[in-house]
Amino acid sequence: MRFVVKLGGAALEDPALLHLCAKAITELARDGNQVAVVHGGGVALTRILKQLGKQSEFVAGLRVTDAETRDTALMVLGGRVNKELVAAIGGQGQAAVGLSG
Repeated sequence: MRFVVKLGGAALEDPALLHLCAKAITELARDGNQVAVVHGGGVALTRILKQLGKQSEFVAGLRVTDAETRDTALMVLGGRVNKELVAAIGGQGQAAVGLSG
């Protein structure tokens, strides 16, 4: 079977929860399934933006994304968050690769 798993930012921020998610993803793959993982990371993005001195702005629950915020989102989500997720799955002994597009 094919599975698409969506991990929200909360699962990525809590090491114990990330470990459990990585274990479940690994078990799906080991059972012969094809697994694609899509992740969030808005909490991490907001944190990095704040460190850079940029206030996050939301309208109707959606982040306003100017060019600077977009570039930071690419760095955080395609970089750090993605790599931490791949590492967590790899830590369970399952090969994983992170893609960003």
